[in-house]
Amino acid sequence: MGAGFRIALRDLEIRGAGNILGAEQSGHIQMVGYQMYCELLANAVKQMKGEPIEGIPTVNIDLGFAAYITKNYIPADRIRLDVYRRIAVAKNAEELKHLETELADVYGPPTEEVKSLLSIAGLRIAASELDIKSIVAHGGNLVFLFAADADKHAKRLFKNIAGRYTVADETTAYLHLPESYFEQQTLINFVRKILRGKKQ
Repeated sequence: MGAGFRIALRDLEIRGAGNILGAEQSGHIQMVGYQMYCELLANAVKQMKGEPIEGIPTVNIDLGFAAYITKNYIPADRIRLDVYRRIAVAKNAEELKHLETELADVYGPPTEEVKSLLSIAGLRIAASELDIKSIVAHGGNLVFLFAADADKHAKRLFKNIAGRYTVADETTAYLHLPESYFEQQTLINFVRKILRGKKQ
């Protein structure tokens, strides 16, 4: 199911979508891929209409372990790189869920590594909605970097969370945690709990 669409999509990427208002064909679309082309086009239309453009979340999440797509899950380098790109530019949880469903349909249930990668992408999206710039695991701490008002954000985020925290400066807060919290899935779940519990 869906094979015909994927073949047509690949043909579109190779030959180009053409001039939107004319009959000419152009191969420039292959430079960015069909999905990115459509996204750029949609943003240009929104800009012309004066509508807000939803940006790509740029929060840095580094929890101290690797999350990646294994070659035995997606063997083709080009497709694997394209999936990395799609994860990186996902703007909301719905886009990630759609991608996960698509991967399961084409390649089977995601591996643990792919699940971790999608989970971290979900944390990145959730953190971007809370004015968080980065979350990094370092030396028994989770280091949260905010745009400003670290003390205010820390009080709100860590109010009912296990572990004590220290505000280092205007933008940085350290959440001190027991060593047992730094197991991969435990840490992902813990950060998810912090972020989900504090969404406005």
